[in-house]
Amino acid sequence: VLALFVYLIVKYKHMGWLACFNMLFFIVISLFLIQSIPFAHLNFGGMLAFMLCIVLAVDSIMAILETAKKHYNHDTQFHICFKLALKENLFKTLILNSIIVLMGFACLFMPSLPIQSFGWVALVMPIVSVFCSQALMRLFIKMYLALNNTDGKKCNFHKGGKNA
Repeated sequence: VLALFVYLIVKYKHMGWLACFNMLFFIVISLFLIQSIPFAHLNFGGMLAFMLCIVLAVDSIMAILETAKKHYNHDTQFHICFKLALKENLFKTLILNSIIVLMGFACLFMPSLPIQSFGWVALVMPIVSVFCSQALMRLFIKMYLALNNTDGKKCNFHKGGKNA
């Protein structure tokens, strides 16, 4: 997770910091919800689901930032880039997370405890992932744009084809 945070900060600068805060909220909320479910254990199956959902959450956040970078490259205003990126990636995020939820639901009916733990974790974490990658990231972006609504260079965004 630490290497992931370093990668996000190096690649996206200020937006990378926001993504790291978002991931911290995601991990803390997920761990809280998982420990409150009596049948969910972080054994081998639970840890696999946990890692899968972390990768899924990072993919959702990076898709939002890459889409915003693409729109900024085409001379779109800085604040409009993020609005378009969040709107474009909502359906993709919902589809990917709903597939994980369905897979987790199917795992609940398996007789093995590690597979059931995988199922419980895979039921809880994608819901939190959608909340964090769409609602919480939207809030963080709005707060950031209130402070810096014009300078894309602080987020490692460049106009005129340098983002490719």
